This record gives sequence, structure tokens and C-alpha cells, in this order.
Amino acid sequence: MECFSEINTNPSFVDEEGRLRIFLQHDFTFVSADILSFKPTHNLMATSRTSHSFSGQKRTRGPTRNIGLLGLRPRERVKVSFNEYGQLVDEIKGRRLTSYLGTLVCNLYNVPLQVIGWSCVSIEAKQKIWALVLEKFDIVEDRKDFTLSLASGKYRSYRNKMKAAFYDPWPTDEERLRYKPPLHKNKENRAKQKIHHTSGSKSFAQLRFEQTRVRGDDTKPNRIEMFKLTHTRRDGTPIDDASCEVMAQFEEIMVAQTQSQMGESSSFTPLSVGDIYTQVLGPERHGRVRSLGFGATLTSVFGVTKKETNATLASKLKETQEREEQMQQQIQQQQGQLQQQQEQLQQQQQQMEIMQQHMQQMFGIKLAGNPVS
Repeated sequence: MECFSEINTNPSFVDEEGRLRIFLQHDFTFVSADILSFKPTHNLMATSRTSHSFSGQKRTRGPTRNIGLLGLRPRERVKVSFNEYGQLVDEIKGRRLTSYLGTLVCNLYNVPLQVIGWSCVSIEAKQKIWALVLEKFDIVEDRKDFTLSLASGKYRSYRNKMKAAFYDPWPTDEERLRYKPPLHKNKENRAKQKIHHTSGSKSFAQLRFEQTRVRGDDTKPNRIEMFKLTHTRRDGTPIDDASCEVMAQFEEIMVAQTQSQMGESSSFTPLSVGDIYTQVLGPERHGRVRSLGFGATLTSVFGVTKKETNATLASKLKETQEREEQMQQQIQQQQGQLQQQQEQLQQQQQQMEIMQQHMQQMFGIKLAGNPVS
């Protein structure tokens, strides 16, 4: 009985979702490095335990290579969803897109490191990134700027990691080439944060989209509600003391506003959610709106830029100061009028005392001239 001496099959692998992916064609002269380096850990548990026991080091996942995208059929693309602010709302597909952008910008053939920053990257390189994204993902042209902004964030993060790891710790190029520095800067920066969130790798836009679907009435969580959702544990307790203090201030202002609305003051103007948020946490920074996640800007959310927002805040502050000055003037006028009325009242009292004295004298003379029998 004859047996096969060698069996050649199409390359295959298991993607992140646990599905078997088999390539349509097989080139016997070339095998992708991603396929060769791919090791399904669920089928190699014994090998994994053995390597752990000998090395004594914790096995980590390492940088992703997005092998799952290699198994897409010809013309098959991953469709991603966006909300009204142009943000990704599909958690799994959005995570695949951002991860894929990270692998693209880390490739020196796509984006060079010998530039000052993303703004100095050539238009041709950015067009290449966009073209590579369109090969794997179904995205409309309107989302090109948002996609490239995601790529810029990944590129900036990658550059910061490389600089912190291989440049900053050493004074000369010889030492930089000789030693490999440890990576502790991220932990140090994370330790400096006072307010943490509980959303993990899920973006704020994805969480807001899920909460809208859970409600079922098409009402979206506002920014205060989003802060509570992203800074609260599963048992309902705040993640840290700073978050607890912020939520307490939110509650205090809203309760005071409700009581003022129930009062008799007709001149009371209620504060918006954005005003309350700004009053507690300060004004917004450039290029973002807090509690809405990456991609939400002042222009896309409020229809204004930061300069316009600052101008609006300045005008509101000026109006408030003018109102306070007017109220002070009115109070001073009322105090002056009250003082005049008091002086007039004193004069009237003095006149009444004089008249009473005159009447007593006149009444006494009449009694003396006409004695009562």
C-alpha cells in the first residue's frame, strides 16, 4: 500500500473570533511570515506549560499582527458603524480597525519615523494608509478624516513608546545602541492619574451606543450620565475618591437647580448639562469633548470651535458681571431711598412732637381761661 510522502494544503489559521480561515490559493515557494509565526495557543497548551516552566517568565500576547484580516475572501470587507458625531460604535469591528491602523503606522514602509510628527507625514503616505484601510474595511469617504485621526493617534503613541524606550534614557547614540532600556514610563504616567474609568478597552462612543439600545426609546445618555457610567464599578460604587467627589458635585448642583425651579423666582435660568459639566470639571480642551470619547469635538457636538466657545464663555461672564454691577447699583439706590425715607420719617416725627407741644400749650391756656365748673 502506497502512502503520501508529503501533503501540501492551503494555509489556514484560527482568527480572533475562533473561526477557521483557509486561504484560497497556496504558493509553494512563499509562505507568509504571519502564517509561520502564528501559534494557536489553545492547541499547544502542553508546549505552553513546558516553556513556562523552563523560562520562568510570564508569557504575553505580544504585538498584534491582525492575522484575522488576512483570511478575508476577495472583495470581502469588514463594515464598521459610526454615530452622529462620526465615532466608531461597533465594539469588535471598531477594535479591529484601530488595531489594524496601529499595525499600519508601525510599518516603516508605510509611515517613516524620521519626521517631527504626523503633520509632517506626506500626503502620499496618508493616502496609502487610507487605501490599505479600504482594502479591509467598508468605510465611506466622509469618515476618511476620522480614520486618519485614529491613525495619527496610533502613530503618536508608537513614536512616544519608541522614544521613551530607546532614546530618552541614554545621553549618547553609542549607549542607546548598546543598551535596551526598560519600559516604566507608562506605569508612572498611569499612576499620576487621579480620575480613572471603568470602560476598559471599550470606547465611550461604543458604550453610549449600547446604552441607547438598552433604553429602547432612542434617548442617548448625556455627559453627566456618561461620566457616572464610565466611573462606576459593577456594584454601583465609584472607581475612586476623585470620581466620587465629581459625581457628588454634579448631584448637588442638579438638586439645587431643581429646588430653584420649584421656587417662586421667575428670573431663574436653568443650567444645561454642558454648563454643569464645565462648572465642575473646567472648560474643554482642544480637539475633544469629555465623556463622549475620541472623535467628538466642539465643532461636531456643539457646532462651535474652542475659540467661539471661549468667546461665548467670555461674553456670558461679561453679562454676568454687568448684571451683578446693575444689581449692586439697584441695591445702593434702594439703600439711598430707604435712608431718605427714614430721614423724612424722623422729620415728620419731630414736626408731630412740635405740633403736640403747641396743642398742649393752647389746650392748657383755654382751660385756664374757661375753667370747668
